[in-house]
Amino acid sequence: MAATTVESVRPAFAVRRVVVALDAQCDHVAAIETACEFAGRWHCTVAGIFVVGSDLVNLGGLPGIRQICLASGGALSGTDLEGDIAAIERRARRVLADAARRIGAETSFAVARGGIDETTGLSADDLLIVEATVRPFAGGFALESRWRRVAEAARHPVLLRRRRSARPGPVAGFYDGSPAAERALAAALHLAEERDQPLLLVLAAELDEGAEAAIAPALEGRRPPARMIRAAAGDAGWGRVAAGPKPALLVVPAEMPTARWAGVPDADVLLLR
Repeated sequence: MAATTVESVRPAFAVRRVVVALDAQCDHVAAIETACEFAGRWHCTVAGIFVVGSDLVNLGGLPGIRQICLASGGALSGTDLEGDIAAIERRARRVLADAARRIGAETSFAVARGGIDETTGLSADDLLIVEATVRPFAGGFALESRWRRVAEAARHPVLLRRRRSARPGPVAGFYDGSPAAERALAAALHLAEERDQPLLLVLAAELDEGAEAAIAPALEGRRPPARMIRAAAGDAGWGRVAAGPKPALLVVPAEMPTARWAGVPDADVLLLR
């Protein structure tokens, strides 16, 4: 790691627009609140995209599938299911407009059928926020969330909203010396400073000591303080994180295998390319 790399981790994490993806399968209220928190902090536009997935609409037409009301679990026909989805879309639109009004942010709202693709106008400096867990319906049945697949294919930052509590916690980042990890470190530094939260930097076991020494000056004198730990060889990724305060936000390169961060519970995950 060259000496100049210490400076390369300092640039701010810049976002032009916060986009929150919504659908009928997930609880959109928390995702909207998270999107507006970021948009209010960065004084930028917040946009909502309500995705009507063909998988859910087609489910209503299958024989024997009738207890599928997303709100009440009551019996619906396929036609009624489309009306139910439309009602959820109207509620999402209203909740987003109210939340954006409270922070004084400009907002937009669009409906996309089938999925998020190039027609939605997402760019590399947009932050896409998605709810990573699916709300069960019809007595506990839940479809597989599409959002992990969206995050894997995205060319822009994606925040997977996984938290189930409002507890504070450190911002954590994983660093292995790669260019993608340097961008993730820059974002973790910026977000920890901005939120006035401690920074936890998890270093890959194979990272050499010279690289660790080059990072250290960027962490000195931080308030709240920052700390570095090593991910032990063979570690699933974040085993040692459990020994301290659990992170509220993980910042990781999108290329990192999911298994390396999935074991940290109740934490949002920011995937950067």
